[in-house]
Amino acid sequence: MSSPDFDRQLKERLEEISPSYSPDVWTRIRGKMPVPFYLTFAQTTLPWLTAGVSTTALVWMIFQFQDLKTETKSLHNALDTATLTVRQSQQVLAGLQQKRQADTVFLVSSAGRRVETGNQTAASGLHQTNPEYTRQIKALVNATNGLRNENAALRKRIDAVLQSTASIQSNGSQTDATRIPFPAVPGSDDAQLLAKDVKRPAPSDSLSPFEAKVAIDSAKKEPLTVRKLPEKPPFRFSDLRPRLGFEAIGTTYLTLGIGTSFEMEVAENLGFSFGVIATKGKQLYFEDTDDFNAATGCAFDEEYKGLIDPEEGEIGEIHVSTSFIELPVRFKYYYPLRGKWSMLGTFGTHFDISAREKIQYETHQGHYEEYHTITNMPKTTFFHNFTFGLGAEYKGEKASFQISPFYTYNFRQSSIFENPDVFGLSMSIWLPLFKQ
Repeated sequence: MSSPDFDRQLKERLEEISPSYSPDVWTRIRGKMPVPFYLTFAQTTLPWLTAGVSTTALVWMIFQFQDLKTETKSLHNALDTATLTVRQSQQVLAGLQQKRQADTVFLVSSAGRRVETGNQTAASGLHQTNPEYTRQIKALVNATNGLRNENAALRKRIDAVLQSTASIQSNGSQTDATRIPFPAVPGSDDAQLLAKDVKRPAPSDSLSPFEAKVAIDSAKKEPLTVRKLPEKPPFRFSDLRPRLGFEAIGTTYLTLGIGTSFEMEVAENLGFSFGVIATKGKQLYFEDTDDFNAATGCAFDEEYKGLIDPEEGEIGEIHVSTSFIELPVRFKYYYPLRGKWSMLGTFGTHFDISAREKIQYETHQGHYEEYHTITNMPKTTFFHNFTFGLGAEYKGEKASFQISPFYTYNFRQSSIFENPDVFGLSMSIWLPLFKQ
């Protein structure tokens, strides 16, 4: 065969070869190509920075909300205390006002009685011509006018007593008071009776607090009982409304998982949960090592160096099963809807604690076939993703049920078989640890 024909046939054969394209290979090749610094920053540092800022802001908002809630309760308690104090003060002042009005009515009635008596006496004296009766009538009229003047002065003194009552009550002193004196008609029988029952203080323009304290008639001062602010109750674990959940998940890549979680309420309608979940992905099949290398971007011999024997022969029919032990950590916000339903929003991540790979393959050496199974514990990335979810919760009498579709963004690959973007569905049942 001539050289041109050989070259032509070789070229045609090469053109017929069309290897399958794998996006994972390009992803790995792209990671080794030189890129600008800002892209490197966006791919390596920016996710960590964003995660740190977001977590810090979320924790700060939680504490701010809790402080605001505590301060609001304190203000409500202070307002209740102030309202109670005002009501008690009004009751005390109303009682003193009633006593003052009762005394005033007594004085006015007394004065009125004197006036009526004087008027009747005067009326009867009009029909008499005796000068003695005329003199007595004039004396009664003058006494009545003097009583009216002293009654007005007495009103002013009672007002001064009421003004000084507040300062006396604030000092917490409780002293029995005597009757408030009022002037009697000179020369009358009432003057002698009043002198026996009433103690008249020394005349003065204004009363001192001590004089006012002893000058109120039957005014047993009712002390103001100010209610103390309720003390903050001691912390109890049941206040966090803890509950235990059992969860099952499934993803679009046929990854199934089951586990348990613990949740507690860190603020109103805001929960924090963490737990342990075991996941297992679907079994991957590779025809031979070349197919494995093209799909994963890693050399089979190098990836499992030390676990396989190079002299075993040609390797084919490779089956790989991968399982993970993960620690999900999530914040959950509940928005109450009608009845027992609530809208559920979740944000968090799941940390990879460990991974396990089970590899099954065949070796061909001549006419002999051998089947091998090895187990590998690859090194995983602890923090490598974010999870966002939106679902619903139904709260029953003894248990709550949740269903939530979610999206997981893997900004770093934890293993060579992990997909960058994952959609899934989570279903769980939650049991409260304490009675609500």
